[in-house]
Amino acid sequence: TAGGTVVAMPDVIAMAAHAQHYLAIFDKHTNEPLYLGRAKRCASTAQRLMLFAAERGCTRPGCSAPAYETQVHHAVA
Repeated sequence: TAGGTVVAMPDVIAMAAHAQHYLAIFDKHTNEPLYLGRAKRCASTAQRLMLFAAERGCTRPGCSAPAYETQVHHAVA
């Protein structure tokens, strides 16, 4: 681990199965952060409040679900 603790590989795999994965990409020369990706997309409380204030419900065409029942990342497939 980052703290120097040794963990058996089967334990690492078991823990990784429940982890929330992140991908951080940095510029090779300047070490500037270029991208932070997450396995799970989560909206903050502030984002949810603003979406509710602006839209009052689902914005997908033909969907009449109220805001309480909608997903922030509801995409058209």
